[in-house]
Amino acid sequence: LCAPRFKHRLTSSSSFAPRLTTHILQRLFPFVLFCFVTLHVLLRWIVTGHAPVSNIPETLLLMSWLSSALSLVASSRRVPVLGLLCPVVASVCMLGSVLSDSVSPLSSLPPILRSPLLSVHVVLVMVSYTLLFCIALLSVRCLLHGCTPATLTRLTALSRLLLYPAVSFLASGIIVGALWANISWGTYWSWDAKETWALLTLMVYLAPFHIHSLDSDSSPRLYHIYVLVAFLVVLATYFGVSYFLPGMHSYA
Repeated sequence: LCAPRFKHRLTSSSSFAPRLTTHILQRLFPFVLFCFVTLHVLLRWIVTGHAPVSNIPETLLLMSWLSSALSLVASSRRVPVLGLLCPVVASVCMLGSVLSDSVSPLSSLPPILRSPLLSVHVVLVMVSYTLLFCIALLSVRCLLHGCTPATLTRLTALSRLLLYPAVSFLASGIIVGALWANISWGTYWSWDAKETWALLTLMVYLAPFHIHSLDSDSSPRLYHIYVLVAFLVVLATYFGVSYFLPGMHSYA
């Protein structure tokens, strides 16, 4: 009579240990990742003498820090999907920062970049790009892995929820950039390549809010296809314009 009970307790305790270990890792890893990236940011800030916001390697590092912070928040708020995706974003951005540093050595800021508006402008845009990266990964999760209708609905709602602050931060970053341009160059808008593509990115991501056929409630898969393709515009704005198109933002 006692044998089945003992066996049940042994099985329960043995299955409890992996769950406890997984729970600890899910809580511990985001914290360790955040501390590591924060230390990297602080060290770079000390070495260069300015906030890491002036070029591609530094902004990738900033995105890594932002996504690791979001991972920490998501793990404490019990949002498991973001708790898994944000470390991926942080790792990819950190790898990109390290690889870019090999061809972009540490240097001091040119005079035109020594403005407090630079940090505000770049941070706002990088917060937007970090959220858009997470949205794109959510779309990959929904399109490439089989989702039940309930799971697809939840992930689509989360994606749509992230899209609101992403677009808001991008619009705010463009506005702050225009104010900074007026101070530095004497004009709010000069149709520079980076400015034009940033505006194009904003317009592309505003479309899901206004086009009924892209309504995430009526056609979630079409919505995810759209925001995944739209992320290519972000990549073109961030990397393509900076490396391949000449302009006043060629240093960024």
